[in-house]
Amino acid sequence: MPYVRRKYLSCTHAGCQRYVKEKNPQNFRLCKTHSCTAPHCPDPREGSSPFCAAHKCIRPGCDEGRHPSPGRSQYCARHTCESPECGNPVFYDGGEAPVPVPAGDHRRFCDVHKRCARADCVRHCYMRDDGSMARFCGEHRCHAGACEGERAGGQFCGEHTCQWPRGQCRNGFADEAGRYCADHECEREGCREPRNRFGGNGSKVCQEHKCRDRDCGREVHGETEWCERHQPCETEGCRRERVMEGERVTDHCEQHTPPTCAWHHAKCTNRPVENGRFCDDHTCMVRDCTEERDPQVRRSQACAEHRCTVDGCPNRRQNEDLDRYGGGGGGGGLLVGHTFCARHGCQSRNRCASLAMEGSRFCKRHTCAVQDCPDEARVHGNKLCPDHALTRQERIRDAARDPRVVAAGVDPGYLARPPAYGVDPGIVLGDGGMGYGFGMPPVVPGGGMMPGVGYQYGPGQTRYHYQFP
Repeated sequence: MPYVRRKYLSCTHAGCQRYVKEKNPQNFRLCKTHSCTAPHCPDPREGSSPFCAAHKCIRPGCDEGRHPSPGRSQYCARHTCESPECGNPVFYDGGEAPVPVPAGDHRRFCDVHKRCARADCVRHCYMRDDGSMARFCGEHRCHAGACEGERAGGQFCGEHTCQWPRGQCRNGFADEAGRYCADHECEREGCREPRNRFGGNGSKVCQEHKCRDRDCGREVHGETEWCERHQPCETEGCRRERVMEGERVTDHCEQHTPPTCAWHHAKCTNRPVENGRFCDDHTCMVRDCTEERDPQVRRSQACAEHRCTVDGCPNRRQNEDLDRYGGGGGGGGLLVGHTFCARHGCQSRNRCASLAMEGSRFCKRHTCAVQDCPDEARVHGNKLCPDHALTRQERIRDAARDPRVVAAGVDPGYLARPPAYGVDPGIVLGDGGMGYGFGMPPVVPGGGMMPGVGYQYGPGQTRYHYQFP
C-alpha cells in the first residue's frame, strides 16, 4: 500500500507534500520547514520564527530560539546576560543594535552585571535616579541628564561641555537649550550667546547686549545701546555722559545738571528752592528767608538769626513772619516779633516779648501772683488770674458777713475792693502800709481803721490779710 504510507509520511501543513520531520509519523506531523527547529520538537513554528512558542525568545520582536543552556533563560543568547549562570534579560537602549553586539561588550550584560563601557574599567555601570543604567560607571559617565557619553576632562562629555573658546572651560551647559555654562552664557534673559570677551573686563553679557562704551561691560539699559551709567544727557542734542552722585546716576551731564543744595555738613543732592542756595529741608522756615538752617542745633527750623535764642531750641521765633510791630496786614499789628519761640516766649495778650517762666506760658510779670499758678494775670491790676480773683472776692464777701465785722459796726455795704486811684483816699495802717478797701474810713469804737479788715498794696504784688482778734 504505497499510497497509504505516503499519506502518513507527508506534512500535515496545508498544501505541503514534504515528509514529516525525521520521517517519523509516530512523533511528528509536520516537516522540518513547518515544525520547530529545536531538536525533537514536533510543535509548529510561532509566526515568522523558526521556533515554536515554547522554544522562541520571549523578547517582543525577536524570532531567535531561547538560550541553549537548558532552563537558564526564556530569552535567546543575544538577549540573555553573558554573565555565567545569569538568566536576566538584556535590553539594548534605543531598540535593537543596528549591528550585532560583539561578545564581551558591556551591552551584553544585564543591569546587575553591566560593566562600565570604558575599556580599562571594570566598575559597575551607574544607576540613575529613575532606575535606568548608564553606559559608564559614576567615575566616567557624563553628568548631563540621560546622556550616554563619556566624560571629557570635566564632569561632562564633549557634547555637553561649555563651548567657551580654546577649551578653557570644563563646566556643563547652563540649560539644555544653550551651549555655554552659567559663567560664560549671556545673563540677558532668553539669550544663549557667549559673553563678550573683548573690552569691558568682566562683562556678563554678549556683544549684542553690552554697553557700546568700549571699556564698559555692563548690560544695556532697556532698548538703548548704552548701560544706565553711560546713558547720554537727557538734554536734547547733548551726548555727554551723565553725572554720578555716589551710586546714583543723574539725568544730565555736568554742564546741564541743575545746582544742588549747598548744605555741606552732610552732602545733600536735593534741588535748592527758588532764588535760594539750599533745598526745602535745609532752608530757614521763616517766610522770604533763604538762609540755611542753624547747623549748630539738631533739627533746627530756622537760621541763626530767626531761631529761638534759648540754647539748643530748634524752633523758629514766634511771629517772625510778621513785620515787627508793623503787623503785615490782617491785624498782625497786635502781635510782637519775639526772640523766643512760642514755647519759650510770653504769650500775654499785652504784646510782651519776655521769656516765659519755667512751667508757664507767661513771663514773671504776667503770671498770676498766687504761688505755683501758671495762668495769666489779667485782673486786679494784672496781678491775679480770673480763677484766683474770683476766690478773693468770695473771701472778702464772707469776711463782710462775719458776725464780728457786724458787731464792730461796719456797714456791710462797704465791701473791700481794689483802690480807685485818685478817688479813694489811702489809710495808713498800723505797720506803715497804705490800707484800702472801704468807701470811707469806718467809724469804729476807739477810732481809726477797723483792725484786721482790709488789704495791703505793696510794690510788685498784692497781699490780702483777714485777721480777726
